[in-house]
Amino acid sequence: MKKNNQGFSGLEFFTVASLCGLFSCIILSIAFSCANVEKIKTMRYKAQTFKNNAEAYAMITHIEQDTIFLWELIDKEVLLDMKSPFSKSNRCDVNNSYVTFENNKSVVTLQCDNYLIYKTDLDKEKTVVYSVSDWMNDYPTTNDVVDKETLYNYEKNGKDVLEIPVNEELFIKQFNDKEKTNYKSIYDIHKQEIRIYGKVYYRTRKAMLELSN
Repeated sequence: MKKNNQGFSGLEFFTVASLCGLFSCIILSIAFSCANVEKIKTMRYKAQTFKNNAEAYAMITHIEQDTIFLWELIDKEVLLDMKSPFSKSNRCDVNNSYVTFENNKSVVTLQCDNYLIYKTDLDKEKTVVYSVSDWMNDYPTTNDVVDKETLYNYEKNGKDVLEIPVNEELFIKQFNDKEKTNYKSIYDIHKQEIRIYGKVYYRTRKAMLELSN
């Protein structure tokens, strides 16, 4: 008996359908990766904008500062906002984004959602974009880089004042802003018997993409 060559057998149809599904997944994966690359390039552009505004703010105010936070620029209305390129509603993180001035260069850290440009001289260095976790209480078991930071908050009437704990330098800025004071260090605030507490937090950081200048 001759084999009937008309149409597909069940096995052949399943094989073809599986290959089509596989190719579709590959195409969607490539499209998703390309879209993410474009968003990461947008983040690089936002980091440059952040740097430029921080430098201008430092020049105009004539205030000697080692670090200017995104929170500060938005609070002073130097920047109206900085939207994350990775989501429609979220802003870039105002507490974990900052420009540090050191050795006559501006070093940028910008976090948008769970993506991070970390301590980068945008004028001279390639831009590495990392995927980062939220800050956590316990040291994570991971092969990724682990960042360690002491973050601070303070209490009034038994309640935390700051929405989230922040690093020491930003804590002083936000404390002075809320309390209308002008403390220069956290130790000066401690002398006033104000309930301040700091705790060590950890986060994971993994390189995702490197962009050339």
